[in-house]
Amino acid sequence: MHNKWNNNDRKKAFSEFFGSDFEDVRKEFTKLGKELKKEFEKAAHEFKTRTKDHMEFYDKIPPMNLIETNDGYRMELAVPGYTKEDFKINLEGHNLTVSLDITRAEVEGEKVHRKEFDYSKFSRKYHLPEAANLESIEAKYDNGLLVISIHKKEEAKHQSRDINVE
Repeated sequence: MHNKWNNNDRKKAFSEFFGSDFEDVRKEFTKLGKELKKEFEKAAHEFKTRTKDHMEFYDKIPPMNLIETNDGYRMELAVPGYTKEDFKINLEGHNLTVSLDITRAEVEGEKVHRKEFDYSKFSRKYHLPEAANLESIEAKYDNGLLVISIHKKEEAKHQSRDINVE
């Protein structure tokens, strides 16, 4: 469907209906719209600049699943493209830290045409529950999945019981 009205016809019709002040109002709204757009763009740029490092940090943290069983806890981190030697897992008190800090060197003669991920560093800290047996923590890396198994203390395994309702 073709619109038979052009911009000049619209302006003329509105001016006739609303009077000559309408053109002034339209110009003011256009000016205000441009100023608002400029302010939003300025605010967005400032937000992006202030949060750039923070956002990049979170973009690079691998996703994790945390599973609890009767016998313990299992953490699964999706981290494809690394080797088991790339990871550092440290326990300090009840805080378990999983980190990685490597860079892949550019290969002579290769030209990168598209780069959507990077091998870089990350660090995640987890506070383990009191029921965790800190002496029996195991880690295994296989097919891009880092699995950390944390057994529960024996007394914590049997703390479940049914409560009768009276």
